[in-house]
Amino acid sequence: MKKMVEANAVVVEIDPENSTAELSEVDQPCTHTVTLTNVQRSYLEQGDYVYYNGRTNKIEDLDDSNSNVVNENDL
Repeated sequence: MKKMVEANAVVVEIDPENSTAELSEVDQPCTHTVTLTNVQRSYLEQGDYVYYNGRTNKIEDLDDSNSNVVNENDL
């Protein structure tokens, strides 16, 4: 079973041409550019909250339900 983790970044901008997203960390003034998977490209939107893994420079799953996005309306 995966450990529950909290969203720590928000999607600032998505570049569909390059399949990348710019993320801004919630608690720190840092931004990161990550490469999106085909699945992430299909559902991520600007303003979505995600879990950013700084070690891998990727967006990771938030929990066991395979949902790795917290929509702004869910907060």
